Amino acid sequence: MRGKIWRIKKTSLDISLRLADRLRISPLLARVLVSRGYNDVEAARRFLHPSLNDLHDPFLLPDMDRAVERIRRAISSGEKIWIYGDYDVDGTAAVSALMLTFRRMGVETEYYIPNRLIEGYGLNRDAIAELKDKGCDLLITVDCGISAYEEIEYANEIGMDVIVTDHHYPKGDPPPACCVINPKLPNSSYPFKDLAGVGVAFKLIQALMSGVGDEEFPESLLDLVALGTIVDVTPLTGENRVLARFGLERLTERERIGIKALCDSIGLSSKVRSYHVSFLIGPRLNASGRLDTAHSVVELLTTDSYERAYQISLKLNADNLERQKIESQILAQATDMVVAMDLRREKGIVLASERWHRGVVGIVASRTVERFYRPAILIAVEEGEGHGSGRSIPEFDLFEGISRCADLLIGFGGHRAAAGIKIERERIPEFRRRFNEVVGETLSEEDLTPKVEIDVETPLHELNLQLVEEMELLEPFGLGNPSPLFAVRNVLVSGSPTVMRGDHLRFYVTDGAGETREVIGWNQGRLQTPLSNRNISLDIAFQPRLNEWGGVKRLRLDMRDIQIHQRDSLAVYPSGEGTTVKLVDRRHIPDKFKYLERLIDRGEKVIIYVRGEPELERLAEELERRSDGGNLTLIREKPDGPIEGDVIASCVVLPPQIKARHIVFCHPVPSRADFVRMCRPAFLSDDLTYIHLIFNQNDVQYAVRSVFERHPGREDLEKLYRSMRRITSEKGEIRFEDLKGNSGLRMMREEAILKGMEIFRELGLIEDGPSGTIRLKETGKVSLSDSETFIRCERAKYEASIFLNRLLWRSITDLWEEMRGAVRGLH
Repeated sequence: MRGKIWRIKKTSLDISLRLADRLRISPLLARVLVSRGYNDVEAARRFLHPSLNDLHDPFLLPDMDRAVERIRRAISSGEKIWIYGDYDVDGTAAVSALMLTFRRMGVETEYYIPNRLIEGYGLNRDAIAELKDKGCDLLITVDCGISAYEEIEYANEIGMDVIVTDHHYPKGDPPPACCVINPKLPNSSYPFKDLAGVGVAFKLIQALMSGVGDEEFPESLLDLVALGTIVDVTPLTGENRVLARFGLERLTERERIGIKALCDSIGLSSKVRSYHVSFLIGPRLNASGRLDTAHSVVELLTTDSYERAYQISLKLNADNLERQKIESQILAQATDMVVAMDLRREKGIVLASERWHRGVVGIVASRTVERFYRPAILIAVEEGEGHGSGRSIPEFDLFEGISRCADLLIGFGGHRAAAGIKIERERIPEFRRRFNEVVGETLSEEDLTPKVEIDVETPLHELNLQLVEEMELLEPFGLGNPSPLFAVRNVLVSGSPTVMRGDHLRFYVTDGAGETREVIGWNQGRLQTPLSNRNISLDIAFQPRLNEWGGVKRLRLDMRDIQIHQRDSLAVYPSGEGTTVKLVDRRHIPDKFKYLERLIDRGEKVIIYVRGEPELERLAEELERRSDGGNLTLIREKPDGPIEGDVIASCVVLPPQIKARHIVFCHPVPSRADFVRMCRPAFLSDDLTYIHLIFNQNDVQYAVRSVFERHPGREDLEKLYRSMRRITSEKGEIRFEDLKGNSGLRMMREEAILKGMEIFRELGLIEDGPSGTIRLKETGKVSLSDSETFIRCERAKYEASIFLNRLLWRSITDLWEEMRGAVRGLH
């Protein structure tokens, strides 16, 4: 099986920090927002806190004013109005919303939903003729009609006006209806193009009610709008996000009798989220229209009788169970057919069978795409005619692909991700060949490899319960706004993985800083043995979740993908000839000084990097005790000229002209840039050079802690400012010595205090007085992110956390390649 391609989005840490500061959210959540294009504070604020005031004026939609005028004229003249809708949740929710609106207005209205199995999708002449016989004067379509050119022309001929409200892509000129409301029309200037069918119907309702003094009524229909918007898999961004967010709140309140009855019948008593709509409520509402007729769904959503609603709900549950049974059978057959195909040659999947139920093939097409990651169309053949439903991958526009085969079809419709077709049985083989040709011309092998789209790579220490609680601000999740996917890299398994009931895997991971988190791999029991190997490191893509048991809340990471890296058994890389730089892996060696003693005894020039002056002194003492230490030279600050000596020990970056046969890192370097500069002389030299890594996990933990202690965070700065105010009230002025000796700042390093004071200067909170004194300045509210020093501090902590963990656990093969690439980048 091909490994998935990980794509980690690039984000600006500086922008993220500014968003976090101004919006009072965690830097990690801010990085998620930036990864999704919310770089502006106000745009991010509107996304996190949507308002119904963000909805657009419905009269910006094409023909909206004419449609409202035509409906009002029909009402005033007593014309008979019918609503014609699709049989899926989007269509039935839209029909229900309009029925309730006309009921509110005191207008008697009826509706028509075609039988999926007999009539198929959309308008048809027989239905139009039937409605005309029943006295229909004005027909309003919802979630259909944009491609029904001939059918609407027929309606015009028999004296019926048609108002089309639809959200599907038009295939050509709009149909000859008296009004066509669709944000996707070429002449549409409506700001948001991705409304669901029920969303377009809702805009019509808004416009209708605006002229009768009942502007608040449409808000009562938002639960229905959320149902159609989420289940129809429209992008949950822009206006759809507002509609879905407030609609989910109404679904949670369960004020609609039918929604309460349905939730009761399935035991759903918690807050309703997009997940519940997509996987619990939606499939039940869709099941009726898939297997029979969808009229019961409209009755459920419009009835005032709980008893009747509960009765319908039980029937929908039974229909859904039957649908699942049929789906399983078709999926097994379809999977066998795909396995028998040569997928190296056939890039698209077109399957057909006379045994399949046309109401279920769309769901199976989705499952097929999930498993085989390529466009799939499944066709149910009945009486010589095939009814197909297709789903696609993000890399392929299914509607456009089918359009290139249109001459083989009786009809088709849809959009980029999903489409439906009607085809004569004898043309299916040629359609399969042509469609595969189109897919093959369009997609590369990389396009056909599954992708893991990761929002943010993070160190373990940033993962906490606060993040999980904050993530609720991002809901509702769905297309265009998926639940955030995070990644941790270069972590180790801590302890032994265990398999829980249901073949679920539980294990713990730890990083170089000593942080540990619980991971759950659902249905991943097969990984227990591979993850029990002690000689591996892991990259894990996951979603953080809240695990509450017995009143105790815990964080867990729900694994979505994993990459397992064998840690090199090689001690030296590259092992062969052809390179002048070799990386020697002695990480976790028990006795560094013994290793250094043996290296120095070889009589070759050595540069030893340590983390600070105390370590320089200890190194000198230890080498002196064990041997003569060679000609040891200690470097405490950047040298001005050449350096003499066979053995040079330094706690600063040496100039590139100082070269040696061996470069040894006794301790990890927190800065990737400094590490590259220290290694650069080896890659610039024509002589063979060995780079030795002899640090361990304790060294990395010390380095991470040291970086955080040297760079003050928000809490440190608040503590420092309070101390400064207290000293000012007592002495009238502040000296640095007062801060160093302050009991409230004993845990802050001098370097952190100095950086804190620089941050305050940049924010205008303090000014320098005479004789080294410092004065507080009266100022209004400030944002820490306005300080460049604060931004640099936060960036240093984040980058050090990621880099130090990589330096400790990544294979020497990867490290060598990374070092070589980074050095080349400096040229």
